[in-house]
Amino acid sequence: MVTVADIAASRKQGIGRAVVALGITQMISWGTTYYIPAVFSSSLQRDLGLSATAVFSGIAVMLIAAAVLSWPAGRLMDRDGAGRSMPAGSLFLALGLATLGFAQGFWSYVAAWMLFGVGMSLAMSNAAMSAMTQIAGQGARRSMVVVMLFGGMAATIFWPLTLWLEAHFGWRATCFIYAGLHVGVCAPVHRLFLAQATTPELRRDLAVDEAAGLVEPRHRRLAAVLITMAVAGNGFVSWGLDLHLIAILQEFGMTAATAVLIAAWKGPATLLARAIDIAAAGRMSAIASAVVAGVLIPVGIALPLVYAAGPAAGVLFITVYSFGTGLMTIVRAALPLALLGSQGYAVTIGRMTFPTQIVFAFSPMAYGLFLERFGLTATLWIALAASLASLASLLALARLAKGRKA
Repeated sequence: MVTVADIAASRKQGIGRAVVALGITQMISWGTTYYIPAVFSSSLQRDLGLSATAVFSGIAVMLIAAAVLSWPAGRLMDRDGAGRSMPAGSLFLALGLATLGFAQGFWSYVAAWMLFGVGMSLAMSNAAMSAMTQIAGQGARRSMVVVMLFGGMAATIFWPLTLWLEAHFGWRATCFIYAGLHVGVCAPVHRLFLAQATTPELRRDLAVDEAAGLVEPRHRRLAAVLITMAVAGNGFVSWGLDLHLIAILQEFGMTAATAVLIAAWKGPATLLARAIDIAAAGRMSAIASAVVAGVLIPVGIALPLVYAAGPAAGVLFITVYSFGTGLMTIVRAALPLALLGSQGYAVTIGRMTFPTQIVFAFSPMAYGLFLERFGLTATLWIALAASLASLASLLALARLAKGRKA
């Protein structure tokens, strides 16, 4: 006879396995796709005849392709279980890397990034958070953050690894090696540890808590719109402004070397913010974390506008801004879960992903235009306005959830 204790133990083991599995595969997935142009840029320009703009436009292609597929992918994951789509997603990422390895020019390069976008919709970000929700139910927030901690190490591990592999074997061979990682590691891990664990039948057997969420049914559509606006507004800031942090720091009067050194603090600061969220998850609601993030980001952006006095000011700016953006990454996954519930979670975030990811894709180009036309100070004011609009959306969400623990 299966007891309540047996069910609880089975769920706990399943959650632990899923966190480790997703942490490893998300690190590999991000490290071998999104982060590789930063290392391969010169080689791709030389061998494929691409401009620097064309090289980095691949990321926009990936995000747009994933955005277009986000809703149907979400429906598939809600119906069959997110874990069942993830092995296929890993194979698409492998195919994209193989296509990149064989690329001869612009269009084959774009084709590789379109395949990355298909793989992203099925095996990265939304898929990972959906799988975690399907396994852990309403208690998935802490597990989500741990998975993000793994993912946050992607650049730290894969930038030096990619640099070493390219130096010894060339960038094309590196693509094929990474394709092998997806075929030999990610796809089997997804199949073994997630495919069965996320099926609707097993979720019922393990009594996974698929709650409807804390927002009243009549306010769900408004809440979804406000979450989308909040995420899009802050994503517009972070995806564009992050590329210009070094230039901002140089406005503090620092040398390029000092600016790079301080900007490098962003990664550890972001991870620290996520670690603090893990520790506070039992005491601070998702909406409270969201509001804290929504306040920190505009405060961080405002610092260079009012206080530019050398390295100490630069460190303060990076710390406050990075804590805000680090928490906001968690908010993107945790807030829909808390307010709208785990029922149909994959479809819910799939619907939100299309507008937000389109914003993310075009944000770097928009900031390049702002800087060229208006200069750094005016660009910071634009970023500040966007972050304040996002904060207004979060405060409106807090009113919807007032009096209810979210």
